[in-house]
Amino acid sequence: MYRTSDSLFRRSVPRAVFILSVVFLGVVLTLGGAVTTRAQDYAFTVPQNYSDVFINTDGSITIRYQLTFYCEMGAHPIDIVDIGLPTDDYDISTARAWTDAGEIYTIYPSEYIDIGVEVHLGAATIYPGETGTLYFEIKNYNMVWYDDEQPDTHASMEFSPTWYGGAFTSGTTDLSISIHFPEGVGPDETIYHYREFDNWYYDDEGRIAFNWRDTEAKPSKQYMFGVSFPQEYVDPGGIGTPYHEPILITFIKLIGSLFAAVFFIIVNPFTIFLFMFIGLPIISVIRARRRKLKYFPPGVAVEGVGIKRGLTAPEAAMVLELPLNKVITMILFGMMKKGYVRTEGNGTPKIFEIENIEKPELHKYEEEFLASLSADGTFDKAKLKKAMIAMIKATNKKIKGFSRRETKDYYKNIVDLAWRHVTAAKTPELLGEEWSDKLEWILMDKKYDERMEETFTGRDIVIPRWYHTNWGSGGRTYAGGSTGSGLPKVSGADLANNFVTGVESFSGKVVSNVESFVSSITETTNPAPKSSSGGYRSSGGGGCACACACAGCACACAGGGR
Repeated sequence: MYRTSDSLFRRSVPRAVFILSVVFLGVVLTLGGAVTTRAQDYAFTVPQNYSDVFINTDGSITIRYQLTFYCEMGAHPIDIVDIGLPTDDYDISTARAWTDAGEIYTIYPSEYIDIGVEVHLGAATIYPGETGTLYFEIKNYNMVWYDDEQPDTHASMEFSPTWYGGAFTSGTTDLSISIHFPEGVGPDETIYHYREFDNWYYDDEGRIAFNWRDTEAKPSKQYMFGVSFPQEYVDPGGIGTPYHEPILITFIKLIGSLFAAVFFIIVNPFTIFLFMFIGLPIISVIRARRRKLKYFPPGVAVEGVGIKRGLTAPEAAMVLELPLNKVITMILFGMMKKGYVRTEGNGTPKIFEIENIEKPELHKYEEEFLASLSADGTFDKAKLKKAMIAMIKATNKKIKGFSRRETKDYYKNIVDLAWRHVTAAKTPELLGEEWSDKLEWILMDKKYDERMEETFTGRDIVIPRWYHTNWGSGGRTYAGGSTGSGLPKVSGADLANNFVTGVESFSGKVVSNVESFVSSITETTNPAPKSSSGGYRSSGGGGCACACACAGCACACAGGGR
């Protein structure tokens, strides 16, 4: 369930009204100088903007901020801090503010931003050249809504941390936000919106919390975050009803769009012709091509927390959505090492099954892969396609309930660890053993060819037995003849060059037209999305009328020390 930014305009302020309001406000500011001279004297940075949002069972949220400000030299002291809130349905009696020096009791509805509060710092005023931190807490009601993609089963909440006017701020912000799920929500019941979380944990109350962090955020930019979870964790009546745009506003927007379209066609009919008959088809082709390179549909990437360990290298490559021909090559090399498959010739042979009474057990996908191998050493494309689809679906099932991002990072680290083991090998024998053992993981590296050349150059290596059986020495120069095991010791640089060249030819023998083959698979595993008659997104909550374009968010368009 991935939310895009097209859902920013919703709830209590219709977009058409909002746009007209912004235009009107711009005229007022230009003619009347509505922003006071004093406000324009403020200049500060926001080194830290930390927030915790606790979703309560009654459908409200408790917001906690830790805001650090630095007052620029020569600027007006920061004596008032404005904090934007998601909706005007906040309870100011629950507001608390304090600094390291003690409690602050002067908290009022803001006179500077549309929806929010102002905290008068008093003795805690931050003077030019000084840094100060404000702690703030408040409760905002009616923030849980029916999830737009699963309205019968799930609820959702969206939130955007307070931000400040670009006229007053500079530099970057260490932005951190944690959203705490209601008590009882399990790891496999969590869903995030917009952007995947950077970390998750159990808080002091045993509740799951998603954390997002950006150390280079802009203090004047809005960042939206959200989550979904089963409705059963919210009290009956605690889930709000989405805002529906009045028919009159919808009609006005439609008429406006028609006038704009007619004007555009009259002014430049040739441009509209090019766009409709050339531009749109090109855009569609590009989007379709990008989709076809993805094995999994977008929806499977947003559920769960934690790392899915125990995947094989080819399965991990699937999760990373590496090119399918590389995945197939990894499977083939794994089966070569097990003795089920070997090559004829030197690097570019046909492939055939051989007998070996000591063969290790095969994974399910290896069995199906082997079944697609014909007697003449070629692959039955229909069977191979079926095997790959089954593998993708099985891998998808394995990672369900786990974090895709954390799992990806985990296996990327395994690839790096594999390289470290190979690099650290001290003798030619150990180098050959480590390289053979870690080969499938090494192949996952996009720059494995460059790293092999870099790692092996200037070193000798004892060729692994399975490699010598399938690929020989490649006609390369021996660095030291045979070892006690009867296996040749060769130049590492020669082996790297021979191997990389062989892999390229090898993978080309399996799938001649990779893009066409992948496309035929992703049509099943990641079908093109169907059109939907509904365009309104109801997840998240609240609305406000800030002049800097926020709705369904925590709004602080020009706040923060006026």
